[in-house]
Parts: sequence; structure tokens; C-alpha cells
Amino acid sequence: MSKVIGINVKDYGAYGDNVHDDTIAIQSAIDASTGGVIFFPAGTYVISNTIKVHSNQTLCGEGKNISILRMSAVGKDGIQVNNAEHVTIRELQVRDIINPGSAESRAIRIRASKHCKVEHCRVYNTDDSGIRVGYDDATGWSMHCQVLHCEVENTTGGSGIEVIKAYDTLVDGCTVINSLEHGIRICGAIRTTVVNNTIEGSGNADITAQGFGSSTGVSQPLENFIIKGNTCKGSGLGYGITMYFQASKGIVSSNKIMNSLIGIRLYDPEGNGTQNIHCVDNMIADCGTGILVYGEHKSLTFSQNHIMNWTNPSVAYEYAAAVVIDAHNNDLDFVFFEDNMIVQANPVSNKKQVSFYIANLTNNSNIYVRYNNISLLNSFSLFNSIYRRGSRGKVTTTFALMNTNTEVLSS
Repeated sequence: MSKVIGINVKDYGAYGDNVHDDTIAIQSAIDASTGGVIFFPAGTYVISNTIKVHSNQTLCGEGKNISILRMSAVGKDGIQVNNAEHVTIRELQVRDIINPGSAESRAIRIRASKHCKVEHCRVYNTDDSGIRVGYDDATGWSMHCQVLHCEVENTTGGSGIEVIKAYDTLVDGCTVINSLEHGIRICGAIRTTVVNNTIEGSGNADITAQGFGSSTGVSQPLENFIIKGNTCKGSGLGYGITMYFQASKGIVSSNKIMNSLIGIRLYDPEGNGTQNIHCVDNMIADCGTGILVYGEHKSLTFSQNHIMNWTNPSVAYEYAAAVVIDAHNNDLDFVFFEDNMIVQANPVSNKKQVSFYIANLTNNSNIYVRYNNISLLNSFSLFNSIYRRGSRGKVTTTFALMNTNTEVLSS
């Protein structure tokens, strides 16, 4: 790369030879800087303790594959930004963050900080999360932070990238591969945007949107989020995008979701469902079930989505369904499925196919299934592709007494 003006860590005694411990030299270079660039020439820098960055500093390598920080100790974060402002970390790789057991360590952690950026970095082989923004109630929330064009691979204990209790965070253009739980997780945050990322091989979900809490209660809902233009390649298990624990005021649009047990899942553990969610123009292909709405939710809109060739139906339902709406004897109010394209051209199950499987509603439930284009092979009926189990609640498929859905059905 072009010459960088600033402090060179090798001028403070760092070797970068993958042998010597460079922790003290690197931290000395950072502490000597009052602001500006701390430069890491190509090399592998062994560290045995967390590197701590201060306000107005930029850690800059020659490239994410040639300027490498390798952790040699157990139970340590790689890089921390604590209570700082205007920090940038770029063109670096952080690897081998190990913390066995229930404790947590992260490769890059931004905590109680503002206007910070991690860009064009690579994280490989890390414990709880590769990159974490937020999660520090004691000293304040992180604000206006960005994670851009980073790669995270092999997270063995948690999420590839996570945003927890932070304001105005952007995760854009990242690649996350093989996370034990979540590829990208946004949790109890406000105004979070997750766009143009590629995720695959996640154990639980490629993208998780949730409030902060547990089965005993939610202390901070997730509010005002956008999940757009992502590619969720799946692992054959888990979920493409899942929302629960009072995720609210969200837009999920223009995502490509494939090879997951469920493409988009909305769930309500202990009654903590979602509300005001708009799922628009998503492509869901080759998933077990395209969309699952389970439990108690309010004000959901699904429109202009394409659901194709669901492959591995749940044993809990007698038909193979593109969309399952199971209220689990809770209220589902103002749930709209309109103007979607649903096509099953390659049924691989012996079960009969349905477009919608609707079950366990309450008398207060209101579901609208209208103006959808549906084409099914091996349909459970040649006259209607929507199956209802039970008669409670209201499911509207008509307008002015006319069926609004266009259905092409064959046995």
C-alpha cells in the first residue's frame, strides 16, 4: 500500500515474525500516539493481552490477509475500544481468540464508544463473537458505529458480528461463515441497519433480530431496524432470518434466503413476539418452510415475496407448507400476506402441498391472505391451497365476496 504517515509499531519494537510477543510494543505505540495512524506493516504479530485503542486513532494494516494479530493467550479479547470516539480499525486480521467454557472473548470489541468504524478486516477462529458493537449498560451505549466489508470465519461460541444495545449502527458488505449460533445478531439495539452481507453455515440463524432479555422478560426491545439486500446461504439447519423477543418496527426486504430449515421465522418465547414488521420482496428458495409465524404477534405485513420449492416439511404438520401460521392459541392481529408469489414445482415430500397452513388461532385473530399468485404440484386440494386447522379467528381471502388469490393447482 502507499506510504502511511503515522506511528509504525515496528519503531516501538514489534517484530511481526509470528514468534516474539509484540503486545508491549504495540500498546506502547498506541499509548504514544495522541491521534492519527498506528501502522502495522505486513507480518504476524503475536499478542498475549488485549490491545486497547484510544480516541481519534486509526489502527491500519497493509491488508487483512498480511497484517495479522494472533492471540497466544486464553480468555482475552483481541482489540478493545472502550469509551472512545472516532476510532477506525482497518486492513487488519485478528485471529485465534480462545476462551473455553462459558466465559466470552471477542476479536474486536467496541464498547460505550461513538463514531467508530471497523472496515476491511478479517476475523478468523474466535470464541464468543468475531466483532461486537455495544453491550455496556454501566458506561453508556455505543453510538454511530459501522462494520464495513469485513470477513468473519469460524466463530466457535456465538455470533460472527453482533450489535447489542447500541444506537445507529451499520453493518454493510460483510461476509460471515461458520458461526456456531448466529451469523449476524442485532439485540436490544435502536436504529440498526444490516445490508448487503453474505452469511452461510450458521448453527442457529444467519441473521437474528431480537430484544435483549430471556424467557423471564425483555428489558430492551429491538427497535427501528432494517435488514436488506443480504444473502443468507444457510446450513441446511436453523433459520435464514429470525425475529423474536419484541423485535419491533422492522423492515426485512430484498434478501435472498436459501437452504435453511425455515426461511423467515417470527417467534414469541414466553409471549414476547414481534410487532410492526414489514417483510417485502424477499426471495426464499429450497428451505424446509418458507415463512413461519408462531405465537403472538401484531401488525405484520408480508408482500411481494417469492417462496419457491420448500423441501423438508416439519413433522408437526400433516401438510408441506410454504407458509405456516400457528398462533399456538395466542392472538395474531392484523397479519397480512398479500401479493406474494408461491411456487412449488419440485415437491420432494410424500406429503400433500399447501400454500398456507393456518392453525391454533384465537377468536381475536385476524389474518389476511389476499392477491397472492400460487402454483402447486401435489396440492392437497384442486380447489384451494390454503388449509385451516380449526375454525377460530378470522382469515380473509376475499374482496367483495370474490376470491382474490390466483391458484394453479395439480395433483
